[in-house]
Amino acid sequence: MITRAPTSVMLNGILGEAPAEHVTLDWLAGRLGHRSFGVILLLLALLGVLPGVSAMAGVLLTIVAFQMILDRPGPAFPRRIATRHVETRRLAAIIRRAVPVLRYLERFIRPRWDTPFTATKGALHRTGEKLP
Repeated sequence: MITRAPTSVMLNGILGEAPAEHVTLDWLAGRLGHRSFGVILLLLALLGVLPGVSAMAGVLLTIVAFQMILDRPGPAFPRRIATRHVETRRLAAIIRRAVPVLRYLERFIRPRWDTPFTATKGALHRTGEKLP
């Protein structure tokens, strides 16, 4: 089984790669890869706590939730939102607040189990049987 680095470690690494002045939501989603849904949902939820930002964060959360329902590989935002600049120092402040929460959650959260089809396929492969 392949062990993955915790998301909290990945987020700290992203900060090291961030441009000095600003980043975009597209840039962040690209760096997060397959983990982008969960992390972006967490960051938007934390951002939604701030006064004056909660309405926009709620709309973005809704967009991401519908994309998850549609089984998209990662979140995609309208170009106007995806290319909007966020100051790197603000992103760093959000990540600094999110990482302790993530570290706490990572003690309880484990990688998801395989889907029944994937688990069955692996069992058949080990026994030498072929799928129909």
